Amino acid sequence: MNESTRNEILALYSPERIEHVLGVEEEAVRLARRWGAEADAARFSALLHDCTKEWDTERHLKFIKQYNIIASKADIPKLLHGISGAALARVRFGAVDEICAAVRWHTSGRPDMSVLEKIVYLADKIEPSRDCDGELRRLSYQDIDRAMLAVMDCGLIKLLREGRHIHPDTLDARNYYLAKVNA
Repeated sequence: MNESTRNEILALYSPERIEHVLGVEEEAVRLARRWGAEADAARFSALLHDCTKEWDTERHLKFIKQYNIIASKADIPKLLHGISGAALARVRFGAVDEICAAVRWHTSGRPDMSVLEKIVYLADKIEPSRDCDGELRRLSYQDIDRAMLAVMDCGLIKLLREGRHIHPDTLDARNYYLAKVNA
């Protein structure tokens, strides 16, 4: 990714979101180096991960319909930016499948994620501006699958406390990583 593309991606974000996106980029590159993933792919994915986050629901739905992407009834508005973001990454920035998948699954997660998908998922949750338990950051560099489980558990607890919807993909992912770390 060249500097012009990087600047074009960053221009998609409000000033309020830039700190988070740059934090995810920084964390994703560190995690990529730790887990043997391509740092440039981690950087590109991280920069794109929230590229449609500030869109309203109608714009998400119109955009994904335009590209014949079918959202499930479980894809609540808060999670639509993963779907529309992956599509935008492909059509506007020429992102390959691996990068699109990392953008797509950074919100809900899914069972058996690739290393890059896990890196972007974790980086989004533990980047420096996030109020995150230091144990989650440490674990992300020690055991990526245990970190996935721990981060998902924290997210589920928060959603339960707030009485919010839990996406079935998140439950499936959590159960997958629970079985994996206990195998």
